[in-house]
Amino acid sequence: LQVAEVCVGTTPPQLHDECLPDSIVAHRARSFGCAASFLSFVCGYFSVSNFFGKKHPRKASKGKMSSHKLKLLGPTMFRSFRCVWMLEELGLEFEHDLSATPWSEKAKECHPMGKIPSLVVDDVETNNKSSGNGSSPPFIMHESSAINTFLGRLAGRKDLVPDGSDMYRQARYDQIVSMIMSEMDAQALWIHRKHVTLGHTFGKADEAVIKTAKDQFKRTNRALASQLNPYLLGDDFSAADMLYVHCLDWAEGIGWKGEGGGDNNNACWFDDDGQEDLSGLSSRIETYLERCRQRPAYKATLARQQVEKDAYKKKKSNKGSKL
Repeated sequence: LQVAEVCVGTTPPQLHDECLPDSIVAHRARSFGCAASFLSFVCGYFSVSNFFGKKHPRKASKGKMSSHKLKLLGPTMFRSFRCVWMLEELGLEFEHDLSATPWSEKAKECHPMGKIPSLVVDDVETNNKSSGNGSSPPFIMHESSAINTFLGRLAGRKDLVPDGSDMYRQARYDQIVSMIMSEMDAQALWIHRKHVTLGHTFGKADEAVIKTAKDQFKRTNRALASQLNPYLLGDDFSAADMLYVHCLDWAEGIGWKGEGGGDNNNACWFDDDGQEDLSGLSSRIETYLERCRQRPAYKATLARQQVEKDAYKKKKSNKGSKL
């Protein structure tokens, strides 16, 4: 600034342009122009954005993730579907270990209870720097919702996973994710899978138990569907939607989505008790599902799942033909 001030100079108030020769006026104009350019350069160079670097969520994600090697354990036929979907949304390369099925030795290596999915994160850059002192062990995560939250924040995708910059949006995200996992997944869908689909392992449950689980799903579904606008967090599709859509797919797969009936089609997602017209809420879910299922990342994950299913059927068929 001192240099700029010297270049510009100061003109006493009694000296005005009209009192000076044209050559001096022109010289002053050129000097002022040079000084202005110099000031613009200095201010531009030392601006906050140039000094610290401009940050863009999607560009930052590539820089952040380039040093991390990712490995996901668990086929997409299980809750791993949610994590594969997230990885597809982020456009990240990852190793997918399909041999790590529930309670397998591979699964037990990463999860103390032998469950899936698990995410193994190897920080390549850190290990390269400390190669002389031995590489650090990989970071291992469990639980599909926690894995997706971690991946979104690691990649800097605030649209998919809110961070602390918006405290209320982050709190709402945490609340919805907790509700889906505890009220819809654990207390409804998992009860059915545990005591119907896997009844031979965990034991069959009474019809009353399964009905209670189904009612629990419908109550939770109603609470979540009422928050769609158009997504769970508003305008932005998020990792919470991945959990919700997967649960709705799961429910549809076990027959918890009704065939519909009557003029208001209440039975589509809710029991028609005649007390309330819930057709609008059912329609909202259908529109929401259609929108989410059109996402390229969802379609890519579904394609992966189909390949796995076909391979499983072929393997089972070949095994049966040898007996």
